[in-house]
Amino acid sequence: MKINYDKYADALYIEFKKAKAHKTVEERRGVLVDFDKKGTVLGIEVLNYSKTAPTKERLQVSAGKQRIAIPAV
Repeated sequence: MKINYDKYADALYIEFKKAKAHKTVEERRGVLVDFDKKGTVLGIEVLNYSKTAPTKERLQVSAGKQRIAIPAV
């Protein structure tokens, strides 16, 4: 699993599997899900992440002993 945050686009992408997306579905406003040809979820993108997720519920990533809030506020 790989997590990327683009602060300029304010978009969070969680990649479960590296592959070419066959189909992207907007599950709800601002939440896009990528699928391969077999229907396996490849990744989830959350648009306007900093506005969507309240500060205390934002994703945190651990890198060793350091905890990194996404996005850094």
